Amino acid sequence: MRDDGLLKTEITKLKEEVGAERENIETIDGLVKKQIEREPGLWEYDFDGLGAEMWKRFQTLEKNSDCLSEEQYLPAQRFRAAFLRRLNKFYRVLTTPVSRAILDKKKQFNLDQQDLLNKENIPFFLAMILTLQKIKDRLNVLEEAVNKLGDELEDE
Repeated sequence: MRDDGLLKTEITKLKEEVGAERENIETIDGLVKKQIEREPGLWEYDFDGLGAEMWKRFQTLEKNSDCLSEEQYLPAQRFRAAFLRRLNKFYRVLTTPVSRAILDKKKQFNLDQQDLLNKENIPFFLAMILTLQKIKDRLNVLEEAVNKLGDELEDE
């Protein structure tokens, strides 16, 4: 058997070394030993980049706008499944006047899809706000230029 005292001293020695290494680490770059690249944030995009990002997010939101889960269909290969499909079809024919209520009960609200929409919504609205801010900045620059030209024309 190994000596428990020797094992405990080795563990404490390793803990001290790890603690010393942790204190020496100042940044993640120092830990990884190379520079970490990241995607530019929305605030770093130019006007065209913001527009492209906004439409990309809008396209994702449009594609996934329905948060209802899909109806589950029975497999087509089995005899029992075919019989159940016919029975289900017959049931729907009989309950046509209240079919909307039946379909609503079968479909459930999909929280995962709603979470995806919420995660896409925030950058979409941020891109819209930043685009409007950049338009406002452009208008302010143009207004200053027009006022400057007007003052120069009045002086002449």
